[in-house]
Amino acid sequence: MKILRSIMLLLMVSFFGASIRAQTGLEFRVTNFYAIERRPVMLRYVDWEVEFSIINNTKTIVTVFGADAGNGLIVPARYYLNFNEKTGKWEYPNRKNAPVPWKLESGAYKHKQILKPGESISFVRQFSRELQCTSRVMFTAQVAIGKTRRTREIRSEEYRIPCMDLKQ
Repeated sequence: MKILRSIMLLLMVSFFGASIRAQTGLEFRVTNFYAIERRPVMLRYVDWEVEFSIINNTKTIVTVFGADAGNGLIVPARYYLNFNEKTGKWEYPNRKNAPVPWKLESGAYKHKQILKPGESISFVRQFSRELQCTSRVMFTAQVAIGKTRRTREIRSEEYRIPCMDLKQ
């Protein structure tokens, strides 16, 4: 009986998650990835770039929040989440393992970019295929759908960083 309840709960959660994505029409996914020339960045070497995109497939505007990137653009990545294989959970990069409440977030992150229906915004992140080999990563972003002032966090699809090809 417990197994049946667990299966039903899992199906309900899966349906609910799919239902939210279908209702919002908002996609946050990996749109490209490629090798780059190995170079040092903040005490490590990076050799892999991944492009993430937020795509507005709704029939209304979506406000995306992020850090100012210059030229009127923003970088919408709010949190970089890691998957903890031991606990089986996604982890935020802080002690509370939770997002900072939006009302307490720094104004530096609250720059806006409006996405009309059919528009998208992308950003690129760099990784080390040596140090982060097989790591499961995900990003979060803060958005408001329609003209509402209420924001919510959305998560990108998961991406598993490939291992460096040692045959080179």
